[in-house]
Amino acid sequence: MSSGKRPQRHAGRCTRRRGFVDYRNGIAIGERAHTLTGAAGSRAEQAEAALEELRREFGEVIEQSADVLTRHQDGLYTYVSPASRRVYGLAPEEMLGRSPFEFVYPDDRRAIVDAVQQALRRGEGFQVEHRVLRPDGSCIWVQVAVRWDTAKGIGFGAVRDITERKAKDAKLRESTLRFEAAFEHAPIGMALTDLDGRWIKVNRALSEITATAAMRC
Repeated sequence: MSSGKRPQRHAGRCTRRRGFVDYRNGIAIGERAHTLTGAAGSRAEQAEAALEELRREFGEVIEQSADVLTRHQDGLYTYVSPASRRVYGLAPEEMLGRSPFEFVYPDDRRAIVDAVQQALRRGEGFQVEHRVLRPDGSCIWVQVAVRWDTAKGIGFGAVRDITERKAKDAKLRESTLRFEAAFEHAPIGMALTDLDGRWIKVNRALSEITATAAMRC
């Protein structure tokens, strides 16, 4: 039955939170909670068995990974590794049963939904970058890579914090723009050359100098 209340999570029962784009088909629906029963319950049991097998085989690697490792089915997280505390600022249990799109920064969500839908229509995995607004108000950048099994509706993902890389990229772009502005508007002639001394790029002042010299010849 539907209700206007926030979905409750109980041991042994999985509830679906609506109001976000479904991971497989992008359908936006109302803010409701639905208890997964019947066939969905059977899928949940199968998913739990598969997760238990993964934990047995790769438990230590998964638990210690700096990346957030995830599994999602029917558009909802069914497993989130402990690294979520460091990356998202949320415990794994706070993310279970929720849509991955719920954690995308609002201004980035539309573009990410479109990119994911296009990849899924092609039956491919995908890699995207977007911002995340954490509970403490801080904003970070993450890179999300997902391998998707469209036949089973199951995805396995890895989420990496790339905030530091993004900051370095921004500083590099800023430095490049400053250099290009200084180079172009310098009052003296300047040129960039290759190892053989051939000009690659000249600034405005040098262009004017060489043009004047050519006119005098």
